[in-house]
Amino acid sequence: MPTRVHSVLIGFGLVAVTIGGCTVNGPDPAPTTSAPKPETKTSRPKDLSLAGKQDADLCKLLTEEQQSQLQIARPRPVAKDGTNDFPGCIWSGETGQTGYSVAVRAVPMSMADFRAKRGDESPDTAATYAVGAGFPAAQGQRGGGFEQLGCNVDVDVADGQTLDAFVSPNVNGTMSNQDMCTKAKQAAEAAVTTLQGQG
Repeated sequence: MPTRVHSVLIGFGLVAVTIGGCTVNGPDPAPTTSAPKPETKTSRPKDLSLAGKQDADLCKLLTEEQQSQLQIARPRPVAKDGTNDFPGCIWSGETGQTGYSVAVRAVPMSMADFRAKRGDESPDTAATYAVGAGFPAAQGQRGGGFEQLGCNVDVDVADGQTLDAFVSPNVNGTMSNQDMCTKAKQAAEAAVTTLQGQG
């Protein structure tokens, strides 16, 4: 079975450098440095802490009604692979060619750092939007021909904490990229709604 690979968006900043000229009638002026600009504060409506939540807690983030809407069931802990051992839960849909799974993980990293760690993503389905009551989210798939492995929707729920919803087909090539990302967005919306209800 192929290993599923997660995707990520990496942003590159462009730094402009100004070079001052020399003066003939006196010493060069002392170089000036400006303090780095602070990171822009995200516009999430409030913090939804995932800190301390374990697999069993995350398996409660999709209610029975939400599972029915997503056509998934049978929650169980996400298998740990030694590299991304974050708490998580996975639900299975139909079996066979038409099936897919939904995983939700609690990632103890900022959304930007987590996405940067995952690597390059395809521009075709990359998108940003808000889920829940206005929580910033970013959607993406691994690029370079790996798009069919699945789609991630990451939600900025608190400082240094990201909720990651991932949808992957049972058999590669049996779901369109857009369908995977639509399901991942629905799962992220549902999980955030439940998390908000938990206080």
